[in-house]
Amino acid sequence: MLKTGVVSATFREKTVEEMIDLAKESGLDAIEWSGDIHVPHGNFNLAEKVGRQTRKAGLLTPSYASYYRAGQYKMPFRTVLDTAIALGAANIRVWAGEKGSGQADPAYIHAVYEDLKNITALAGQDGITVSVEYHANTLTDTPASTQALLAAVDDLYAYWQTSVGRTSAKELESLKELGERLTNVHVFYRQSTDFMPLAVGQGDWAQYTRYLARLPGDRFLFLEFVKGNEVRQFLQDAQTLKMLLGGGIT
Repeated sequence: MLKTGVVSATFREKTVEEMIDLAKESGLDAIEWSGDIHVPHGNFNLAEKVGRQTRKAGLLTPSYASYYRAGQYKMPFRTVLDTAIALGAANIRVWAGEKGSGQADPAYIHAVYEDLKNITALAGQDGITVSVEYHANTLTDTPASTQALLAAVDDLYAYWQTSVGRTSAKELESLKELGERLTNVHVFYRQSTDFMPLAVGQGDWAQYTRYLARLPGDRFLFLEFVKGNEVRQFLQDAQTLKMLLGGGIT
């Protein structure tokens, strides 16, 4: 089943309470709380409080956006993991290093892969999955590099999002390549470098959501970027996303 949500970093300036109210107003199902702003790593009491507040509001906390960068060791993953546990998240989103696949040498790739193996195994002991961000300037910046990473690291999953410069046909192909290793999706629509209302890209997103709906299991589609960082636009995007999942747009 496909469910909806929002990444809390979409509105970095808002408080936890304001984000919960906004998610409720939008009619979305969940919030992916961000570790660099709303639920900082290591603040376990806050993480527990935010988890309780979110659930009390009838919202889900399926994933923790940790912004942990594998292979860099700038923060202890144990702290990230314990924060996710306190929050009540079943998945932790991380980044596959901080270099694009075209700039990374074999030693760097090996270091990132090994760290991902270690943190995936560690999280698995607590029944939590780890997913890499599908993102530029990391080792998941192309479909091929993402597939190589997933082939090398058992029990690792991946998010998906659109990329600049690819046709909708190529985007759909890259989405299909992830198959059941896909956990969640970040939703936005961009023309060149400009973010646009999601309704402008509804034709493309209708293709993606039709495919996603056929996959077994549950996945979340999180709104992430909003044109002008405006609440009104976010609420419109939320309605578009719900229409897409409800079959209202073809």
